[in-house]
Amino acid sequence: MAIAAAIIAGILVKGRISNLLNLKFEKTWLILAAFVILSAAQIAGSKYGFVQRYSFWINLVTFCMLLIGLWYNRRYVGMLFIGLGCLSNAVVMLANAGKMPVSMEMIEKAGLSHMVSQLSFRHMIFEKWHQVRLPFLSDIIHIPGFLGYWVGVASIGDLIITLGLFCVVLEAVAGRGILPIRQFLKID
Repeated sequence: MAIAAAIIAGILVKGRISNLLNLKFEKTWLILAAFVILSAAQIAGSKYGFVQRYSFWINLVTFCMLLIGLWYNRRYVGMLFIGLGCLSNAVVMLANAGKMPVSMEMIEKAGLSHMVSQLSFRHMIFEKWHQVRLPFLSDIIHIPGFLGYWVGVASIGDLIITLGLFCVVLEAVAGRGILPIRQFLKID
């Protein structure tokens, strides 16, 4: 949804979708490798229990790879937001043995109780705040309405990542640095 909204906003400021072809990323292999490792671990985690014992280390390594890759692409304002959101998610996961705490109350509010058994090895359910370190960074936000259909429950980090995706695509489609924050951060 964020990408579609950014494309529409970019076109409204007289940009072109074809400008997306001008995006140039550095060290993309780090970002891609992090996603491949996480995907492989998630698939293996559902079949082999020992993968769950290493979730802390798997997440530590992949978040480091991802954050380094995002740092190399910091000339895009959105990448800074994506990095901040990833860092937020990494901090709460690493503080909770490599797992993202998910609020059972929010899962029920989102009508996703039937999916609890399908949560990945990277998530853990909590019912009380005292069970979790840094609960305010956990998956505690229920997204209502049609947006909630795709997301359900999110963390602050997830929302910041979404903002970052919006910014990257918006500036790419617009074909220029149109976000005022660029001057504040002295990006160019």
